[in-house]
Amino acid sequence: MVVEPARLSKKKIQDHNNIDDHPLNPNPDSRWMSFFKDNEVLSQIDKDVRRLCPDIMFFQRGTDYPCRIIVDDPEVERLHRRVTQMSLKASSVTRKGLGLTKMESSNRRSATVEDYHPLPPGAEAHWEVVERILFIYAKLNPGQSYVQGMNEIIGPIYYTFANDPNLETREMAESDCFWCFISLMGEIRDFFIRTLDESESGIGSMMKRLMANLKQHDHQLWNRLRLQDLEPQFFSFRSVRPPIFQFQVC
Repeated sequence: MVVEPARLSKKKIQDHNNIDDHPLNPNPDSRWMSFFKDNEVLSQIDKDVRRLCPDIMFFQRGTDYPCRIIVDDPEVERLHRRVTQMSLKASSVTRKGLGLTKMESSNRRSATVEDYHPLPPGAEAHWEVVERILFIYAKLNPGQSYVQGMNEIIGPIYYTFANDPNLETREMAESDCFWCFISLMGEIRDFFIRTLDESESGIGSMMKRLMANLKQHDHQLWNRLRLQDLEPQFFSFRSVRPPIFQFQVC
């Protein structure tokens, strides 16, 4: 599910009749094609969980209960390292006189590269735990996968378990959060399926009901929004979500 195909042993590859499976294989059912598609989803998850509630820096801190199977095994690659962008130093070369060259190094970095304080070996940040939960959820639900906004839903759930006064509850925060998140998404998943946006249970239908109520109770404001072509998606999405989504730990 989360192992790079190149890390699989030759015996396992032969057992699965995937001798011809390689990164350039166009077969949509190949391990490498699945790996690349997973990385597209993982890249978005990685960006979202890293900036989850930055004001309190909770998710950037190390958890007291890291997944030892991952952090203690050098052969296991952490999820975020699959999509980490590397920045290379560039130097401009100019010639001055005969045979004289001058190299000027540039310290400019890409705007997409962010700095994070590294944790000591064997440690794991809270955002890595959340990233793992969201990625596994996306793998288990390929029809829905991951949608931006799920990180804001799972954040308060994980924060609650990870800060419980009971030590045993804190230790089981990842598994408890995973099952609570799955249970909750079973009730609200229609909000995150684009093809259901205009259905009765979709987010589009909910926003239409919101604007109908606004027209009934404050016609002047409704008319002003209409004249300015302000769609409800621009200002009302957060306010129409259930109260649990509006919980802010930061």
